[in-house]
Amino acid sequence: MKKGKIAALAVILCLSSTGVLSGCSGSGKDSGEHNSEAPADQRENTAESEDVERRNAEDGREKDGAEADAEVVKGFQIVDGYGICEPGSPAFYQLSRSEDAGGGVCFEVDNGMATLRLFGAVRQGQSMTVKFEITDYSVKVLPEEETKKIREQEKENREKQERGESVEWDWSYICLDEEKGIYGRSDFETKIFENKKPGLYTGNARIYGNGMQTGGTTFTTGASGTEYEKFFEDGALTKLCVKSVEDGGFTTKEPDGLYKLEVEGFDEPLVFAFEKAPEYQTLEEIDGITTQDGFHVFAVGKEEEGKLKVTVNTYSEDGFRLQPGKAQIRVVPEPEKNRQEEAVMVNADRVRYASVKENYQGVKAGSYTEYTCKLPEGVTPRSAEFVPEAMIAASEEVSPVIKVEIPEKEIEIEQKVEFRDSVITLTAVHKTEEKQEIGVDENGEKVTKPIVRIDATASSTNPALEFYMVSGFTGEETERNMYFNGGLTPLLKDEENGVGLEGFNIAYEEGGSEVTFQLASPYYKLVKKLEIPVRLQ
Repeated sequence: MKKGKIAALAVILCLSSTGVLSGCSGSGKDSGEHNSEAPADQRENTAESEDVERRNAEDGREKDGAEADAEVVKGFQIVDGYGICEPGSPAFYQLSRSEDAGGGVCFEVDNGMATLRLFGAVRQGQSMTVKFEITDYSVKVLPEEETKKIREQEKENREKQERGESVEWDWSYICLDEEKGIYGRSDFETKIFENKKPGLYTGNARIYGNGMQTGGTTFTTGASGTEYEKFFEDGALTKLCVKSVEDGGFTTKEPDGLYKLEVEGFDEPLVFAFEKAPEYQTLEEIDGITTQDGFHVFAVGKEEEGKLKVTVNTYSEDGFRLQPGKAQIRVVPEPEKNRQEEAVMVNADRVRYASVKENYQGVKAGSYTEYTCKLPEGVTPRSAEFVPEAMIAASEEVSPVIKVEIPEKEIEIEQKVEFRDSVITLTAVHKTEEKQEIGVDENGEKVTKPIVRIDATASSTNPALEFYMVSGFTGEETERNMYFNGGLTPLLKDEENGVGLEGFNIAYEEGGSEVTFQLASPYYKLVKKLEIPVRLQ
């Protein structure tokens, strides 16, 4: 059997609700673009940790009372930026865009060098998340001579790191395009750090309002992603920021009144109100929802500056995470005089946000996806349909522990692994001379282990689903070590109508006589192709 293609990363990118944004790599210093559950930076984390401890001490009794009184919603809630929340969950509150929010509301501020825009905010119980965008139009491309010196210094720093020497990086510039060697400097960031040592700008934020401690609340986790490519389109650098707190110490069971969000670098705060997310007793009440084989999908769209922004929400009765991959949007224009309207197909680009650790109940990761498409010049949509190439459903199942002996030579086996909607059959075991890097240890050192290859086939037992792939991990514990990739890599082959499973590469300890692993999260494609109407706002 030919060696299969390693495709785990492709599936992760397909089903992740947030993704890595484009940017520079290889310059040596951390670009600061986070897509993890780690705090945005150590400075912010230290302050926030101290703040949390103080809140817990000051507001513990009041907070416990607020949690006990939290409203439980009987219907489905549609939550902006998160999708469909199941009945029986604590109530969600989201950013209010209603005129009833009152005077003083401000979703955008400008300081003459950058613009700050509020995209969203949610609260459920003691957890809160805000999403905002910073468009920095003060960035100037550095001259070639200065760029040359920067690259020489970066090269020297990397060589020092390889020798194990400490390095102090220069944070006063921004790598705009590593491959082309384009660097810039931001007047906005320079001003922030003018009276202190330059550092990584992460959009530190603090929020004030009813139910919060005196002096405001900071966020315990934060992440950001920068859209470098847009700089070369419009001359501005756009940073998308997400800030979250899991234990806010709030003394009210629900938001009340206006809230002010202060972001580092801006003198004026963003001001907004919350509203309870809309609630439906049944999913069928949602206008434009498409239902097929226990899956529910609906999409809403809004035209902004010649682009159509489409949000796709999904829900599964069986607990799947359902998400579209590549997609197009069929746009029907408003009819013109003496001209018959013609539908046009436009490619939809997925919007990716950095992600943070969150603790919300009743919502599935990956049940909310945003796309944008550029409308043909002069086209105003009268109606639209979202047309995905495929809808990918991922189960949260984990198999029982599997043990396979490592042979001295290739042997055939027949060992079945059954999931609710598929069966995977292990057919052969090959001891190899290969080794696989599976991550780093607690000291940052790379860890490599020998691998055994196990051939496998897979088939779906559900006529509505086509098997796509399965992931997994080594060991007998379902909770994986954060430093490692799981030790198991699926091997996939391209097929005319999808992807076929060939087997797995599985890492094991040197000198070991067997591998112990579990398969997890089988992925499927919906057999029926869906075309989802877009409810235009």
